[in-house]
Amino acid sequence: MEDKSYDKIMIATDGSKQVEKAIEAALQLAKITGARLYSVYVIASAGYTPRNFGWEESLREILEAEAKKSRYFC
Repeated sequence: MEDKSYDKIMIATDGSKQVEKAIEAALQLAKITGARLYSVYVIASAGYTPRNFGWEESLREILEAEAKKSRYFC
């Protein structure tokens, strides 16, 4: 029987090892409640500065590659 306390759950990850417990907890909570689970991959944008035209595409590719390293990426 599902607990309908939550409809949606969002979790932010930076791909670090420390966030894994939070992700596991969110997965369990979503399973118990039947909620949809959304995740966002966050970065500290201060480390990324535009150096030339087209930097947005390069940055997207770099961040996508980083996100895919996570076992939770889908």
